[in-house]
Amino acid sequence: MTVSRPRLIVAAVALGAVALSLAACSRPAPRDVVVVTLDTVRADRLGVYGNRDRLTPNLDRLAAGGVVFEDVTAPAPVTLPSHASLFTARYPTRTGVRNNGTFVVPAEERTLAEVLKDAGWSTAAIVASYPLHARYGLAQGFDVYDDDFPALAQPEGGGIPVFFPERHAREVTDRAIEIWDRMGPGPRLLWVHYFDAHAPYAPPAPWSDRHPGAPYDGEVAYVDSEVGRLLDALGESGRPRVVAVVADHGESLGDHGEKTHGVFLYQSTLRVPWILCAPGELPAATRVAAPASLVDVVPTLLDLLGLPPLDDAQGASLLATVRGGDAPDRPVYGESFVPKLDYGFSELRTLRAGTLKYIDAPAPELYDLASDPGERDDLGGDSAEARRIAGRLQEFANDEDADAESRAAGRLDPEAIASLRSLGYVAGGPGGGFPSGRGRDPKAMVSYLRDYDRALGMLSEARFDEGVALLRRLVPQAPENDRVPLQIGAALLAAGKLDDAEHELSALVARSPRFLEALLLLGDVDGRLGRIDAAIGRYREAAAVAPDSPEPPLRLGRLLESVGRFDEAAAAYLDGVAKAPSDPETSAALVALRTSRGDLALAATELDRLIAATPEAVALRCARGRVALRA
Repeated sequence: MTVSRPRLIVAAVALGAVALSLAACSRPAPRDVVVVTLDTVRADRLGVYGNRDRLTPNLDRLAAGGVVFEDVTAPAPVTLPSHASLFTARYPTRTGVRNNGTFVVPAEERTLAEVLKDAGWSTAAIVASYPLHARYGLAQGFDVYDDDFPALAQPEGGGIPVFFPERHAREVTDRAIEIWDRMGPGPRLLWVHYFDAHAPYAPPAPWSDRHPGAPYDGEVAYVDSEVGRLLDALGESGRPRVVAVVADHGESLGDHGEKTHGVFLYQSTLRVPWILCAPGELPAATRVAAPASLVDVVPTLLDLLGLPPLDDAQGASLLATVRGGDAPDRPVYGESFVPKLDYGFSELRTLRAGTLKYIDAPAPELYDLASDPGERDDLGGDSAEARRIAGRLQEFANDEDADAESRAAGRLDPEAIASLRSLGYVAGGPGGGFPSGRGRDPKAMVSYLRDYDRALGMLSEARFDEGVALLRRLVPQAPENDRVPLQIGAALLAAGKLDDAEHELSALVARSPRFLEALLLLGDVDGRLGRIDAAIGRYREAAAVAPDSPEPPLRLGRLLESVGRFDEAAAAYLDGVAKAPSDPETSAALVALRTSRGDLALAATELDRLIAATPEAVALRCARGRVALRA
C-alpha cells in the first residue's frame, strides 16, 4: 500500500517525538543536589572507613545506601585551595589558589554552582568559617551565599587571637534548613560546610562527655549528628536528590610531628572521605577502591545529572567505575605551598601512581601505601620507581597554568589575616607573593613549627614574656621567616612595651618595606606614643601597599577620631567603605562617628550614595538600617 506524503510527514513527526521521548527518558530528570563538606575530617574517623568507635552512625547509614570511594586524595591540606579544586575540578596548578587569605578563586573559573544555575537549578551555600568568605571567590554561581560569621573572639586577658571565627554545626544546620525551604519548586543545589572538627577542639555536651580525652573525635561525632539532622530535614519533601559528602582535608593529630594540618602531605591530612548517594540511580553499598581525587567529584555529579562536563576539567567522572567499569588510568596530585608562603621554606608536591606515593621535597620520599599506609617506611627518593614518578610529576608541574598565580593572588587583607592566624596556617608572606628559591625542607623544621605553634598559644593567653622569649629563640633557626619578628612586635605592642615594639617592627620594615601587617603595627605604635603625623604616614604607606584594603583607612580614621579630627576621620572611613563596601567594620565605624556627632541625616545621605553604587553590599544596607533605627 502506498502511504501519502502527508501521512509520511505525520509518521516522521511521530517517530521523532518517540525518539525525543526516549532520549528524555534516558537522561535523568533534574534532581536536588546536596553537597556537604566536612572541614578537617580524617577518613579514618568514619565507621565506613574502618573506625570502630561508632563516631559517625549517620554518615555510615548514608554510605550503606550509596557509594564509598575508599582512596580519595585532597588536592591540598588547606581549606580554600581544596574547596576551589573541588568545585572547579581543577588542581591548584590551574586555579592558582595556593593558600587561605591571600588568594581568590578567579572569576574565569567555572564552578559547579555556575553550571547548575545555568541549567535551571536554584543555588545556595552556607559556609561555617572565614577561609570561605565570599571575598575569596567561591560565591560565584550561588543565588544565596550565607557567610554570616560571628566577630572574631578576643581571648580573655588581652591575648592575641589565633583561631578563626566560625559558626557551630547546629547553627549551620538550622540556617541550611531555613534556606532550603525557601528555595522554590525547581531543582536545588545546596552546599553546606561544617567547620567544627578544626582546632580548637571543643565539642558541646553530650559529645564532650562521650569522648573524654579525645575532643577531636567528639567534634567529628557532633558534626555527624548535625549531618544526620540536615539530611533528615531535607528528605521530608520526598523529592529525589543526589547527596555528596566529602572532607576538604584531614588532620595530623601529631602524625609525623605535625599538630594540625597545612604543611605536610601525609595521608593523615590528604586522605579524605567521599560518599555519594543517589537512590534509584546508583547501587547501594558499593565501594570503589581505585585512587580518586576531590577534583573527580564535580565531573561525577555532572555525569550523574546528564549534564555536559566542565571545559578543561582535570578530574574525571567515576560514574562508569561505580557501575562496574574500569577506573581512569591517571596519576593523582596534591600540594602544599603553605611552607613556602607562610614560613619561607620549600613547597611540597605529591603524586600517586597506583599504591605508590612520591613526595617531592628537598629530600624526596617514596611510600607504598598498600604495605605501609602510615608512611613509616620511606623507600627513598633515588630509587628507579621514585625517579619514574618524579618524571611524571615534573610533566604535571610543566603543565601548570603560568598565569594562574597572577589571576588568583589577592591583595593581603589585614582583616583576613587577623581571622586566619591559626595553629594550622596563617595568611601569606610579607610581600604577598612567592618567595624565590626552594627553601628548607619542612621535615627538618618539625620542632621549629611545633615551637612556633606553642608561642602563638602563649600569646593568645597573654603570656607575652614567655611567648616572646620562645619566638626570639626561633629567629636564628630560620631568619627567612619574617612572621616570627612580626609576632614579636605584635606581642610587645599588646604588652605595652612600645619602644621595644617600635625597634622590632622598624627593623622588620627595613628588611621588608611592603610587609603590610608590619606597617600597620608601626602605625599603631606611633599612635600609642602620640606621634600622630608619623602614624598617619605609616597608614598611608600601608594604603599604598594594599590600595584595595579597607584596613589602612579604617585605622587612620580611628586615629583621627581619637584626636578630635572628625571630618578627616569621616573621610578616611568613607574611603575604606568605597574600597570594600562589603566590609561591615568600616561602615559601622562611619555610622558610629556620625551618630556621636549628631549627623544622622548626613550618614543616611552618604550611605544612600554608596548603596546606589554597590547595591549588592549587604553591610551597607545593614548600616543604613542602623541609621534609620537611631533616627
